Amino acid sequence: MRVDPKGTLAGVNMKVLRDLFKKYMDHNISKELLCRELNLTRPQADDLFSEFVANELIVIEGKPPHTQYVLSTKGRSLALVHFIKPMTRPQIEKLAGDLVHRAQQINANADLLYTVKELHAFGSYLRDQADFGDLDVAVVLERRDGDFNWIERNQDRAEASGKQIPSFFERITFGYTEVLQLLKARKARISLHSIEDIEALGVESRLIFGATPLAQ
Repeated sequence: MRVDPKGTLAGVNMKVLRDLFKKYMDHNISKELLCRELNLTRPQADDLFSEFVANELIVIEGKPPHTQYVLSTKGRSLALVHFIKPMTRPQIEKLAGDLVHRAQQINANADLLYTVKELHAFGSYLRDQADFGDLDVAVVLERRDGDFNWIERNQDRAEASGKQIPSFFERITFGYTEVLQLLKARKARISLHSIEDIEALGVESRLIFGATPLAQ
């Protein structure tokens, strides 16, 4: 989804709206929410809400009297937008190629607790266009085979990292997080997602690493 970072909708900057949608991706979008989060008057919130509906950014969900407005596929896409300098097709292809190479390296490293099973590209990467905002990829990881205490191995990996990790949950899930971080490699233009994100957005995807295509 291409959005002008300097653009506005009902007088509200698109970056502000992107942040709002990202924060409330799975919540009811109400006029009261707009007033509270964006410091709008009620008439301003009414105008913005009407623009959301007119631009199909929100859709009604449920049956009376329990209806609510939630983000549409288009609204969810806006929530994932990154306002950065566009990449060319060769640049995004290199980014994807390097990502696949890192997945191969991860899978060859027996010390890591997870392997990369599948990578599914989606979003602008699949479209025939000249420039791109970022590379959206859904990741499927799977536990590496081994007869060991999973919680202890995760905590051992966390301790070996030399990082201060006070949270017990973060320590026992360290192996999963570690592989995602290695895969991303601090590349700001790579946005990693779960398979559930693709299903929620209802968008097309393409398998770029792995052996099992995602059912469309």
